[in-house]
Amino acid sequence: MPNFEMPNNIMERMDKLQEADGKYEDSIHDLAQHENEFRDKLASYGINDKTAIDKAADLFSTETLEKMEAEKEKYIDFLTGLGNKQALMEYGPKLLSQEKRQHNSCSLLVIDLDHFKEINDSYGHEAGDAALRQITQAIRQSIRQSDFCFRYGGDEFVILITDTDIHQAKIVADKIRQTVEQTKILLDNQTDDNVTIDATVSIGCIDTKSLPDWSEDKAPITDNAIHNLIHMADQALYKSKNNGRNQIVNYYDVADDSNQ
Repeated sequence: MPNFEMPNNIMERMDKLQEADGKYEDSIHDLAQHENEFRDKLASYGINDKTAIDKAADLFSTETLEKMEAEKEKYIDFLTGLGNKQALMEYGPKLLSQEKRQHNSCSLLVIDLDHFKEINDSYGHEAGDAALRQITQAIRQSIRQSDFCFRYGGDEFVILITDTDIHQAKIVADKIRQTVEQTKILLDNQTDDNVTIDATVSIGCIDTKSLPDWSEDKAPITDNAIHNLIHMADQALYKSKNNGRNQIVNYYDVADDSNQ
């Protein structure tokens, strides 16, 4: 069974982002209020047996809490315990808006595990899953509590780094790259042998200063902002792969090359 405890308290901080955005609805206070309304509704139907009402209200509370948990679980990647793509797309704009209100820039990294297909082909998908979990741990060791890490899909991860520009983002990216490179990946290939491999990652990075409206205080952050940042970081990642992998490229270098 996967561990649904989000690294770096990501679910708790997502909830706070929702609160800051004025859209937080599922508080325990609301649940208690709904339970009282439910009890009153039963009484209005002429159901006066206290034991029956208590059991029904308890069932209501349990089901409501389960729905709240299920709502949160849809944002979690089962394999790694990280936020998933849906979490990134929903909460990313809120995080960017929060950083912009505080007059901070924010950076985004797209990280791709090198030669992941070869790992799956050579050792099996269980081994590939084990590699992804350990890469996740290496990434978590390399970022701050204030940063957000998501599994974007397959062997690709996205990190939102708060209060950083492109130069600081490259420092964080290189820390991640080195940590992964120094990690011996223990593969679960369903044999008695402990198979370890070396792994590397390629990284593309960008910061929010690249967004056209970022410097305008009153310009709102739209959902397209995350898409645009990922698109630019992906271009940098593509160049990193083409240059031989296990390296970092920032989008501004790619843009400069295309303008020459």
